Amino acid sequence: MLLSKKNKGRWSEDLALKYFEKFEFQLVCRNQRIAGVEVDLLFRRRKVLHLVEVKYCSWAQVDVQILSQRQLHRLHRALEQLVAGGHQVRGWLAVVTADQKVQVFENFGHS
Repeated sequence: MLLSKKNKGRWSEDLALKYFEKFEFQLVCRNQRIAGVEVDLLFRRRKVLHLVEVKYCSWAQVDVQILSQRQLHRLHRALEQLVAGGHQVRGWLAVVTADQKVQVFENFGHS
């Protein structure tokens, strides 16, 4: 697949969005800044907000190490802002592979 970095990001977010909507997650916002951090997807399911970081990966074997410590720190900052606003929050990593598979990890979050 020959897509620009921006197009890979948008394509990956579209696939992740469809994945979460299958499980009755309702989109709140997309590519929104929270605490100075761009959040790829933010969903609501029941009374919980779900922050989703989306990554494209060209290989099939994926794990949560795809996120750097710096990225995790920034995502935690966004989660903490939502918690401070009185929300229950979960953080997810959705990795989209070149063969259009979505792998989801709940790798960071607050209750």
